[in-house]
Amino acid sequence: MKFPILAFVFSFSFLPFAFSKTWQVGPTRTYTYCSKVASLVQNGDTILIDFATYLNDPQGKWDKNNLLIKGVGGRPRLEAGSIIANDASNGKGIL
Repeated sequence: MKFPILAFVFSFSFLPFAFSKTWQVGPTRTYTYCSKVASLVQNGDTILIDFATYLNDPQGKWDKNNLLIKGVGGRPRLEAGSIIANDASNGKGIL
């Protein structure tokens, strides 16, 4: 009797990850900046960022939990260029 109960509980512990989505960000992808996917992600999603330099990526609000954010092919470089650096309303935080 213990095995069916444990199997039932164990199967529900992975349920949130069964519905997670992977988002790809990169110069040649549908989403060219991280800020473009910030409002689309859900809890448990993965964001894969291609190796590139991302200049003047507008700020985005990241309010979801258990996100996995990884660089692909190297470490992405996020730079606050002149547009972001001279914007007084911008919080100046870079992910």
